[in-house]
Amino acid sequence: MAPSHRSPRCSPRFPTKPGSSTATGSTPIFWDAATGSYQAHFQTWVIRGQGRTMLVDTGLSNDKPRSHELLDRRDGDYLRQLAAIGVRPEDVDTVVNTHLHGDHIGWNTRLLDGAWVPTFPNAQYLMHRADFDYWNPANNVPRRSDFGDVSDIRAAFDDSVLPIEQAGQAVLRC
Repeated sequence: MAPSHRSPRCSPRFPTKPGSSTATGSTPIFWDAATGSYQAHFQTWVIRGQGRTMLVDTGLSNDKPRSHELLDRRDGDYLRQLAAIGVRPEDVDTVVNTHLHGDHIGWNTRLLDGAWVPTFPNAQYLMHRADFDYWNPANNVPRRSDFGDVSDIRAAFDDSVLPIEQAGQAVLRC
């Protein structure tokens, strides 16, 4: 499952060409010189076995207000793609968040009746404790981002991590 999203134009958050200071390590395969855009894939790994269904990272989700136009209030088909391979939200018993960046935690939650609720109601969400503590705005540590607006970091934690903890589904390890 790898929905692609193309930038209609470069912005201050995206470098104007590969190899510029903010694109260190970028592979040219993601750069389209003809259009001046980057292509990015946001993916979830689905692992099934021994009667269990696990997701590794949940990508970018819908409806979430973000400062960058490509990420703002998306309307993708993530849940339909999962359904197409036979995965319903209630079937998922484990979600592994490799780290708590917004492009890895988006579908941890979904908007239901005006509130962010766990997308996978029967899942334990495994998160690294140090990452949780680092990004948690309650710790009042100033944060900066090389990608996107600092307000998006707070928003991602508030709408994609905090509701999981409040629902008692977060498992913080290490």
